[in-house]
Amino acid sequence: MEEASTFLETKRYAVVTGANKGSGLKYLDVTNPASVVSLADFIKTQFGKLDILVNNAGIGGSILDSDAFARASEAAGGWPVGEHVNWNELVTQTFEMAEGCLKTNYYGAKGMIEALIPLL
Repeated sequence: MEEASTFLETKRYAVVTGANKGSGLKYLDVTNPASVVSLADFIKTQFGKLDILVNNAGIGGSILDSDAFARASEAAGGWPVGEHVNWNELVTQTFEMAEGCLKTNYYGAKGMIEALIPLL
């Protein structure tokens, strides 16, 4: 029983990426290695450790035209599926959007893991 009470009394520290502005202690841009290193240094200096890392930052690699989607949904009588749907009219995708998606969703998470594993 004594072990359980010690566990509950120990302070735990977590980082959750992708939170909206103003909800955390420190600004973080997961696509910027200097920002990630700065956060790791801050955590090490202020807390000495990290208990939990949740990589939740992410962006979509495309933009949905909500008006066109609503029209397609109405025409389909529900979710627009099948060969009657021209997704090129509903969704915009560019190389730059895909690149940003990979930079944030894959490399951002990878950079966070690499920087913070020593503190976990």
